[in-house]
Amino acid sequence: MAGGACQVEPAHGVEDGRDIPPCHRPMHRRNRGLPFVPLPRDSQRMVGRHLRITGRVQGVGYREWFRTRADSLGLTGWVRNRADGSVEALVQGDDAALTRIIAEAADGPPAARVAHVVPSDAPLDPALTHFERRPTL
Repeated sequence: MAGGACQVEPAHGVEDGRDIPPCHRPMHRRNRGLPFVPLPRDSQRMVGRHLRITGRVQGVGYREWFRTRADSLGLTGWVRNRADGSVEALVQGDDAALTRIIAEAADGPPAARVAHVVPSDAPLDPALTHFERRPTL
């Protein structure tokens, strides 16, 4: 939709012999006339993971590297140092993006020496709308 204008796509939305622009297709009969707002393509595959990363991961720019990677993958959540020398993260988003960041977390930034990345399932938190660095715990 260029310039905010809704364009008709003839191959979709045929109803009563006329074409309905995708942005105006009703979701249910009772919502007829309201704009249709599609969910993200893989919204059913949104997942959350808690990560514990150990090794030489503090004092090497790991948290900022992780935050930047998570942002670029469209993930939400947080990352922080732990008093025991590890890094902890809560990431949520598309399953494929989570699989990718978990794999990349095993390498980390150039100065890091990652020993282990331990993922576990975590519930989705709708309050997390971006990815942030949190203070050490």
